[in-house]
Amino acid sequence: MQKPIVPTSEKARQKSLHSINILDTLPEKDYDQITQLASYICGTEISVISFIDNDRQWFKSQIGLETSETSRDVSFCGHAINRPHEIFEIENAEEDTRFHDNPLVTGDPNIRFYAGVPLVKDGNALGTLCVIDSKPKKLNKQQKEALTGLANQVMKLLELRSKKFELEAKIDQLNAAYHELHTFSYSISHNLKAPLGNISAFTDLILREGREHLNAESLHRLENIIKNVNNIDDQLRDTLEYFRLSTSEIIYESVNMESIIRSVLMEKSKENNIKWKVGTIPVIKGNKMELTTLWQSLISNAIKYTSPDNVITIDIEGKANGASMEYRIRDNGIGFEKKYAKKIFLPFQRLHHRDEYGGGTGMGLALVDKIVKKHNGKITVDTGIGKGTTFIIKIPIID
Repeated sequence: MQKPIVPTSEKARQKSLHSINILDTLPEKDYDQITQLASYICGTEISVISFIDNDRQWFKSQIGLETSETSRDVSFCGHAINRPHEIFEIENAEEDTRFHDNPLVTGDPNIRFYAGVPLVKDGNALGTLCVIDSKPKKLNKQQKEALTGLANQVMKLLELRSKKFELEAKIDQLNAAYHELHTFSYSISHNLKAPLGNISAFTDLILREGREHLNAESLHRLENIIKNVNNIDDQLRDTLEYFRLSTSEIIYESVNMESIIRSVLMEKSKENNIKWKVGTIPVIKGNKMELTTLWQSLISNAIKYTSPDNVITIDIEGKANGASMEYRIRDNGIGFEKKYAKKIFLPFQRLHHRDEYGGGTGMGLALVDKIVKKHNGKITVDTGIGKGTTFIIKIPIID
């Protein structure tokens, strides 16, 4: 028996083999289908996808064999990898001096015929797609072409596998970077709240106790300080809430959406001229605190972007639509161009910066979108300049 010659590029070949992370993996349907097809086309009892490791040949998929590996020294595939660009075919191993006394020939599985197409990566044959039979045989031209084509499909599967691992590694890196940024941003936002509170309290104290000693310009400056501090505090509050939504789990409970909506509208009506209408809205399962934040943000948004000289009208309805609850909130605000329908849900995005609409935090609708998605729902918007805005929210019904 002649042992397979070790390729001169064995070190590089082994590196390529281990880079695809295929050895000792579980069976996969895609590979099994290829060996089944190879056995059928070539009319053989056995078909194998094998890889040649340091001292063994390991089978990713095999038809007609029960073992998952053999010694490299007795493998036919060990010979085939030395000819990476051609089919290695043995018509009758019993008559071939290299194999006639090979234990795989003299014993089970009694190999007589063998044909293997090398699986090549970076110029190195990692293993083969081979067909084996216990009777002497010879493949015709069409069978050889088909076997080569199937070997190419094996390599494409392996390339996809490698790309999958690369993408997973990049995703892990991005997740780590996101987590680091998330932690940093949360820490900064949280740590700024205390000094801002001190600034606000100190400025308010000056205004209350020293107002009579200040001129108009000084008063104006102090009032601006408080206004800006409050704006930053609102920004930090919404940012912290946005981060909290990213990490917290939903605790489901029965939520009376109609009660929440009416409560928010009544509170907002104390400071704004609102004409509103709310239909009968069924109770659903969800997170009460988060859904309250959702309606506070949506209603505040409707109020903010209605011209000051107009009465604010807000109509809200909710109804079951298949397996989901569908909510619609319509307002008579200024609206916006439909091309911005996705941008408005991004953090820190504002379409309007005029003083008459207030600065805002740029986080209100981002919070709404985050809450809806956290409840496995979807939000869309129908609007146009001067046509008001309708937000449509769909949230799956949880029993």
